[in-house]
Amino acid sequence: MSERIPLSTPATTALLNRLESEGHIIRAREHSDRRNITLRSGGRIQGRADEFFGPLAYRLDTAMAHYPPPQLLEQFQVFMADLNSAVDTHLTEQGAAAPRSSHTSGSQSP
Repeated sequence: MSERIPLSTPATTALLNRLESEGHIIRAREHSDRRNITLRSGGRIQGRADEFFGPLAYRLDTAMAHYPPPQLLEQFQVFMADLNSAVDTHLTEQGAAAPRSSHTSGSQSP
């Protein structure tokens, strides 16, 4: 995760510790490699997420109701997967090209 956000590994760990202590995330060791940790949203964040995403989901459902289902949605899924792949490739290349910052404060520039 620290490779995907502009924080050092110790700063990422500190961020996750804080989010976990506030009940926003839950860490789970679900892999045979104990270094891999799965992050899940915690109970304290669910209400706020529902507040935001509930109305958004309604609006998205309303917007999508005007389009013919299966074929168009399948094409859109492929399109979104392609966009996601392009972003992942870009982020991977940027991560390899840009040196990691040794700053641990929140005043880093992108």
